[in-house]
Amino acid sequence: MLDLNIIGSHTPLKKEEIQTVFNEAVEKYGDKKTGHINLIFVRKDEIRNLNWDFRRKNKATDVLTFIYDDKCAGEILICKDFIKENIREDLKTDMVKAFIHGILHLRGFDHEKSEKEAKSMEKKEREIFQKISIKIL
Repeated sequence: MLDLNIIGSHTPLKKEEIQTVFNEAVEKYGDKKTGHINLIFVRKDEIRNLNWDFRRKNKATDVLTFIYDDKCAGEILICKDFIKENIREDLKTDMVKAFIHGILHLRGFDHEKSEKEAKSMEKKEREIFQKISIKIL
């Protein structure tokens, strides 16, 4: 079983809402991996630096995901400030979508491999969002 640790407070989402998103996504696209996942809310300068360090992209982004193999299955870093500056719908909705995106990356989905993989991942994101939006939005 995977457990979720929430680190930081830069979010309009309640802990229960975050847990609901996590549970639905892992239930639908999870595996038998055990351990914990850290959800970390970071500042814009932090995510920009990490994006440079690990992806050689010198810009901020909404979400970064790191997959590990030990007791920590991975980390999802979300930048509220970036999401707020690039808002598509509303802050809460966009934060939920970034979190879902990060969870899918942890489950092995990757939109950067091919157009087909990108469309598949987008479909999965929509499926999860539709299921949980009734519960938290």
